Amino acid sequence: MHVLAGLLTFVTVISVIVYRIYLISQSGIGQGAMDAAGGIQKHLRRKAWQKKLGDPLRDIDDARVAAAAMMVALAQSDSSLSEREEAVITAQMTERFQVDDNLAAELLAHARWLVRDVTDPENCFLKVRPTILQSCGPQERKDLVDMMGVVAEAGSDPEAQRAIVSRLAHTLKS
Repeated sequence: MHVLAGLLTFVTVISVIVYRIYLISQSGIGQGAMDAAGGIQKHLRRKAWQKKLGDPLRDIDDARVAAAAMMVALAQSDSSLSEREEAVITAQMTERFQVDDNLAAELLAHARWLVRDVTDPENCFLKVRPTILQSCGPQERKDLVDMMGVVAEAGSDPEAQRAIVSRLAHTLKS
């Protein structure tokens, strides 16, 4: 008989606990806690997807694409990319990379996609720096800095962009 009483007590305690949890979940505090837990879960899921997808700037293996991304990031650092800046970037790629206009336009479009979310050009430079250092010799790095200087002059705030190019030139010397 005492086993039956113990079992009945256990079931009663579990029922009371479940009922209390149900009441808390229906209250305003419980709803807030559930929303916070859902927000944390969404954040963790988003981070997991970003980790799976990777950063497209870090995955660049062609120095020309990296250079184009750097020029676009610099050009759009003061505002959106203007037609003048696009023309200067395309001309620089055509001249320095010795590619035709179609390939230069394709490189520009790809670079615009790569840096679509970039707000800080120096962060972009740090992400593509390993590709530049691995693929380019000292003369090619100097040419890249010169190209960046031409793009900086085409911008609406050339002084600030020249300062960014100067810091870039310093980081590429290593």
